Amino acid sequence: MPDGHMILVSPLPGGWSVDCPATDNVLVFASGARAEQAARSLGVCLAGLGHDIRIAVHDRHGALVGTAHYFPVEDPSLRAPASRRVASDLAVA
Repeated sequence: MPDGHMILVSPLPGGWSVDCPATDNVLVFASGARAEQAARSLGVCLAGLGHDIRIAVHDRHGALVGTAHYFPVEDPSLRAPASRRVASDLAVA
């Protein structure tokens, strides 16, 4: 069974953090929108690798304002990193 991971988007003094146990680093952004975009991109990538991903987005006051769920990709041919798939698509075009 694929691993489940929670990605948290939370406020910081002067910015926003994206924290995921699957990574060694916390990502920091000046904009909440950029942090949420990064969390979603990370979610898509990890789901493509077979992980069950949940994202929780908190507002400036710490209240939960949104969630997303990315289910693991079951087709092994789709588990290639997105950049590799894009590169293949560009090579054909």
